Amino acid sequence: QNVDAPVEGRVVRWFVQEGDRVQAGQPIVDLADNDPEILARLRQERDAQLARIEASKARIAAAESRINSLDSSRTAASSAGGSRVVMARDRVEAAQQAVDAAKMARKTAELNAERQHSLNEQGLASRRAMELADLELVKTGTDLQRAEAALHAARSEEAALRSDLSKITNDATAQVQLANETLASAQGEIASATAELARIEVRLSRQ
Repeated sequence: QNVDAPVEGRVVRWFVQEGDRVQAGQPIVDLADNDPEILARLRQERDAQLARIEASKARIAAAESRINSLDSSRTAASSAGGSRVVMARDRVEAAQQAVDAAKMARKTAELNAERQHSLNEQGLASRRAMELADLELVKTGTDLQRAEAALHAARSEEAALRSDLSKITNDATAQVQLANETLASAQGEIASATAELARIEVRLSRQ
C-alpha cells in the first residue's frame, strides 16, 4: 500500500523495510525538508500575516471613527443649512407680501391721480391736489420697484442657500462613501490575510 507524506522532503532515515507489518501511529520514515530554514520562513510568513491583520484592524477602527464623525458633521451641517433655507424662505414670503402691498398702493395712487385730474379738468380740484396725487403715484411706483428688487434678491438668496445645502449634503455623502470603501477594503484585507494565515498554520503544523 502506498503511503503519501504530507510534506515534500528527503528521506533521512527509514524505520521499516518493505513487507514489515506496522501498527497505527508507528513511525515509518524520517523526512527533512529540502529547505533547512523552512520553519523559520513559515514563522516569518505567519508573523507577517498577523501584522497585516492587525494593521487592517487599525484601518477598520479609523474608518469607523471617521464615518461616525462624518455622519455627525453631515447631520449638523444639514440642520444648520436647512435652518438658513427656512429663514430665507420666510424673507421671500415677507418680500412677496411687501410687493403685494406696494402693488395695491400703486393701484390706489393711480386711481387717485386719475380722479384728481378729472376733478381738476372739471374745476372741482386744485392744481396742488393734482400735483400731490402725481407725486404719490411716482412714490408708489418707486416703492413697488424697490419691493420687487428686494423680492428678487430674497429669491436669489434662497436659491443660493438651497444650492449650498445640496452641495454640503453631497460632499458629506461622498466623504462617507469614501470612508465606507476604505472600511470595506480593510475588511477584505483581513479576510484575505486570515485565509493566508490559515494556510501557513497548516504548513507550519505539518512541518
